[in-house]
Amino acid sequence: MIENGWEINIPSHETTASPQKYYLCRCRHLMLTEEVDGSEALTTCPKCGNKLFLSLEAFQDPKQHIFADYFNFSLRTYFDNMGWHAVISYYLPNYQEDTRVLTWISKDVLRNTLRYDGQQQVEVLDKHIDEKAMLKGLVASKLSSLFKNKLIVSLKEYVFKTPSSTLRWIADIDNVEELKHNLDFVTFCLKHPAVKEVDFYYWNVQHIPELLTYPSVTESLAFILNNRKEKSVRKALFLSYKNKMEQTPRRYDPTFDYVILRVFNDTNYLTFLLSIDAYNKNNMFHENYPETIIDVFTFLKEYYTEKQLVSFIKQSVTGHNHYHLWKDSLRMLSNQETLPLFREQFNRQKPQVTLLHNELIRVQNFYINPSKTDMLSTFSYSKQKLKAQTEFKELEFKLPTTAKDLHTWGTKLHNCMFSYSSSIRNQRTIIYGVFKEQKLAYAVEIKNDQIVQTRAINNRPVPSLEKSIINEWHKNNF
Repeated sequence: MIENGWEINIPSHETTASPQKYYLCRCRHLMLTEEVDGSEALTTCPKCGNKLFLSLEAFQDPKQHIFADYFNFSLRTYFDNMGWHAVISYYLPNYQEDTRVLTWISKDVLRNTLRYDGQQQVEVLDKHIDEKAMLKGLVASKLSSLFKNKLIVSLKEYVFKTPSSTLRWIADIDNVEELKHNLDFVTFCLKHPAVKEVDFYYWNVQHIPELLTYPSVTESLAFILNNRKEKSVRKALFLSYKNKMEQTPRRYDPTFDYVILRVFNDTNYLTFLLSIDAYNKNNMFHENYPETIIDVFTFLKEYYTEKQLVSFIKQSVTGHNHYHLWKDSLRMLSNQETLPLFREQFNRQKPQVTLLHNELIRVQNFYINPSKTDMLSTFSYSKQKLKAQTEFKELEFKLPTTAKDLHTWGTKLHNCMFSYSSSIRNQRTIIYGVFKEQKLAYAVEIKNDQIVQTRAINNRPVPSLEKSIINEWHKNNF
């Protein structure tokens, strides 16, 4: 433990005199400031040689680099009926004016709590230092930020020294020593006390929380199977799951499997669909609730047979362009408020992804009139995104300011841009309109700073020359 010194001011006995500046060293030696040629001398403790003394002014200076080891702090852990706690305390010089005694006081400034239900809370216990302390007005939270990492480490170690019944099964796990002491993993297990297998930690069950009410993966997969007993179907699901969990990154999203096992009845179709590669399965229904997608398929089954619906999915996974068109079609139909209008205006097309997509766009652009509130609510963008609005090699890149812009652009390019309104509003994706000779020519979707798709009118590919310009613009700005 390093106990450094503090530069402090002690009030003088004389009411008119200025406070005297002292140095209180880590070894408890007290020194009065000396002056050499009218300026303060560099202070060194004559007893221990310490040269590090902190002042309130130095601490408040944003240019000063101050580290946790500069402070005389202590850390303690305990648990109670709420959960596990780790508390940081540090010592400050305290001057009692009535007794004229200078001592150290301990202040609890930060507590990290991990509750038995998996909720974690960091609390600043003392917003400001006590008025009697020499560092009056010092904000404790600035000090506490120095100690947060120490708190996490100590709390993690302490939880495993005093595990609850929910965590005891983790101690028997082999070959995952690093994961055992991962606080996120511990939190996950506390939030889902029924879970008794590590694999669940890698499941994305955001929209199907029932899966984490089972103790084993086998039981959860049985729930996904929806009472299907056919050996080929069971084998396809379990083999697909096994293959995915052996890949990097190790992540399983059960949404696709859950949906198709509730939409399709034919055993052969189910076996094929369950065997589709993990990338396409994990992204096809991305950001959609399973019950919403089931409603979409219920709508499509009014016009197409199971064989034709499987054909749509086959087309989507065998062609990059068709995959985006199929996902866009699902997105347009996923809006529960506008689905009744699609039912009224939709005309059945041949079972081709492109024709289905075009028909949905026709209905959306000409029959769905969003409310004025939805149309005029403005989108917000980061400075980087706004800065990318620029003219570049005969092309001009613009951001839509409202959903009305998207609706107008979608009508001009005959595509489904308007269906991206909520994703843009929630900052999950972003779309730039690309203008050529002051006319809207293309649209570019960017997600996580990467180009997801570029489209011309009727979702046609962008010509190679313009596409190379768009790629160069993207490289310069993202």
